[in-house]
Amino acid sequence: MPVGPSGRRAGAPCVAGDGKHRAALDPGCDRRSRVGASLFGFTASRCRLRCLLYSHPYLDLLVAPAFTSLHQFGLPEKMKNSVESLLAADHESLAQLLNELDEELSKPNISRAFELLDLFWARLAVHIRAENLGLFPALTNVPATSFTGRDGLPTSDEAQDILVRLRSDHDFFMKELALMMKATRKVSTPELTPIEQVNESRRRLLAVKDRLENHNRLEEEQVYGWPGLIFDEPAVAKICRLVRHELEKLPHRFS
Repeated sequence: MPVGPSGRRAGAPCVAGDGKHRAALDPGCDRRSRVGASLFGFTASRCRLRCLLYSHPYLDLLVAPAFTSLHQFGLPEKMKNSVESLLAADHESLAQLLNELDEELSKPNISRAFELLDLFWARLAVHIRAENLGLFPALTNVPATSFTGRDGLPTSDEAQDILVRLRSDHDFFMKELALMMKATRKVSTPELTPIEQVNESRRRLLAVKDRLENHNRLEEEQVYGWPGLIFDEPAVAKICRLVRHELEKLPHRFS
């Protein structure tokens, strides 16, 4: 049976000290001659509290030993890893734009769909550039020992394999979106009927969407958390500045 701080078994009933503990909480219980002593008087309350805390055999029950500290929630890592929140927020914005694009293609509203496709292509391109120039080099250039294989980090080989996979995804997205742009421009030509071209564009768009969802999940569940586990706050802040700078560099036609 567990033993408490006082040496008494944690489950044992209090017998000998009960009177003293009652006296600490209610001094009138065994000294009724002291009529009129206020339980809430400052001096009396301080003495009773001190007596209670120093003599109580179950001191560990008077405190909250199981209270979860902030670091157990992972808050400090997330608070200092602004790279994670910045890029994840951009993922959400891009997903909304992609859904709107698919909706316009399904109508089909070709002119509006082309505008949204052009914007999505540009937005995804700067997002990819932000990762390729700001985040990925920082993760690639750290010593291999930084990837410990524990505490939320992969091994160095696993990390490099993931980064290679993400870069391959980036190439796929840009290639497919470029083909979609080319096909959408040709909607009015006689080579294909508009509906055939729309269906082809939607097929490519769904392929991009499916792969992008898995891609984003991998980044958000793993890669974006690595900077907060590897680097100190100034280094994370530097990566964040680089990423933010690239995200803001949309082509002039969207300014």
